[in-house]
Amino acid sequence: MTSIHQPHFEDVPQTHQELLGLFTDRYLTLCKEMEAGYQEDLFSIAPLLFGKWYQTTLIENTLLSPANMFQLELPTLEDGIYAYVLHRTPNSDVLSFKLESYSTKEHPFVKDLRILTDFCTPAREMDEHLFFLEKDRPFLISQFSHQSEFYLEYLTRIAWWLGLFTILPSIHVKKIQQSGYCTIFWQKNIEEILKDIASCACELAAERFSFSMDLETGIAQGRFFAEFLSKPQEIDRIFVEFYEQVDINITEIWKQGANMSEEDRALASSCIFTGIMLDKWFFYPMNQFLQFLSPISFMPLRYFYLVNNLAALVTMKRNIGAEIFSPPSYYTQTPLGQKLFPCESEPQAKFLFPKQGNFSELLEAVKAEHVKLQFSEKFYANRTSHILCMRIAMGATPEYWKIIEMPDETSLDEFCGDILSAFRIEPLWDYVLSILDENDFPVEYSPKNSKRSLNKTTGRSLSDLHLQIGDCFTLTPFSDKSQRLEVEIISDKTGNPYVLYPRVSSQSEAVTEEEQVDELF
Repeated sequence: MTSIHQPHFEDVPQTHQELLGLFTDRYLTLCKEMEAGYQEDLFSIAPLLFGKWYQTTLIENTLLSPANMFQLELPTLEDGIYAYVLHRTPNSDVLSFKLESYSTKEHPFVKDLRILTDFCTPAREMDEHLFFLEKDRPFLISQFSHQSEFYLEYLTRIAWWLGLFTILPSIHVKKIQQSGYCTIFWQKNIEEILKDIASCACELAAERFSFSMDLETGIAQGRFFAEFLSKPQEIDRIFVEFYEQVDINITEIWKQGANMSEEDRALASSCIFTGIMLDKWFFYPMNQFLQFLSPISFMPLRYFYLVNNLAALVTMKRNIGAEIFSPPSYYTQTPLGQKLFPCESEPQAKFLFPKQGNFSELLEAVKAEHVKLQFSEKFYANRTSHILCMRIAMGATPEYWKIIEMPDETSLDEFCGDILSAFRIEPLWDYVLSILDENDFPVEYSPKNSKRSLNKTTGRSLSDLHLQIGDCFTLTPFSDKSQRLEVEIISDKTGNPYVLYPRVSSQSEAVTEEEQVDELF
């Protein structure tokens, strides 16, 4: 288990520590409240999540993001920008902040790219996907300006796109080394290198879109993304232009609201995945890794839900990207972006930074707002409940199981719906809940709208069933009785006030493997 400590603030001014501490104090406090099995993964996510927080407003619907506020305090850098980065030493509990400079004179991404290619001299063994072996990753990550698995992946993909690696002929293993092009590449100045990186980054974004969304050839192209480097705008406009490429008017679909057809509803929901991909492979790297663009999200982080959702994804070994990556509301160019990709026309300032107040005054305002958010989260967190822990298995496939924790005050309607949803069983409105009474006589329940002449779940809660440890019962969907769920109460406990219930606390490998395959599609 990793013990979670507060970060180091060496050489960081006191007022900057106060602002940076708003993230670490709240995030680490909630991480400590999660079960030991979650903490290492949650801790390792911190640097990546910090990058998202850095570009997110601290007061709803304002431009008061940490990035914008620090620009009032940090010195001006010619054709460049300063930005704080959260470092985490791999496999340790050490967190620290570092101020990095990004310009055409020096750039952390270029330095890291050189470290990566030098690491492959004279040669380096790779895995079957031509990524670095797991044993090599902690050392590499510790050398970089951004210390996360995603940064290593992104850096590696860019290196391949730039042509800096070549595959060596070998038997049984895959090996690479620096390509001959490296000699030419490293003779370029940093400005030329950054433009090459930007071009490859746009091609990489197009390639990831095409692969992950199974798009036809030509729909997602590098030049589509390259246009946005010099064209600041609201993110909704990018969605519109993206869907226009396949002759879909997404604006008209959004206007339909609840009146959407099934097909339109599917297209509208695809915007969620499109937004995740847009942020993960374009906006996040173009900001945090390269500092070409300065996006902002107008909704502050909600730590209580964020940490609980991340813990759930970690438990089920699911992709955490949906919680970390989401499209910003708007973006502009950084001074470095303006230098590399001049905007043809002067962009209109749609959102204005407060003209009144200095850094210290704005800091006091965001600290007050932070306290309000903490209070609102405590309002939800202070509800302790009696929790039932149940092992639920698919009757026809006993190795297919989950352990779910549920408050006993949960209504039977909600309980049955949540359990069926957890096993992806539909429909949720036609089932039979069968429980033995004190005389071992089966008592059956069905939903309120069911036409079956049975007791109704509506108006009852789990506590009304007087369940004890060792009790077993079944939940059977009428649509497919082979999907009967067998439930056993295995323990009970007092709820953790920082945990969001109901939740899956563990599940079998069979469930995990199937859900990971489904997630790919």
